[in-house]
Amino acid sequence: MSVSTLKKTVAPMPEIGMDKNACGKVAKKLTGLLSTTYPLYMESPYYHRNVTGPKFYGLHTLFAE
Repeated sequence: MSVSTLKKTVAPMPEIGMDKNACGKVAKKLTGLLSTTYPLYMESPYYHRNVTGPKFYGLHTLFAE
């Protein structure tokens, strides 16, 4: 299979019981949710490893969850 063939290949949309319009709306909402939560998800290991001070145990437990 050549590179040009791979670029032209489009995977079929799986049938999940929703029409294209509804899928687009759900995808847009999920994209917004992901864009707001992903940075926090990526930063939480840093904070988890670098907790110090009198609230160490509580914050360490919170970040572990």
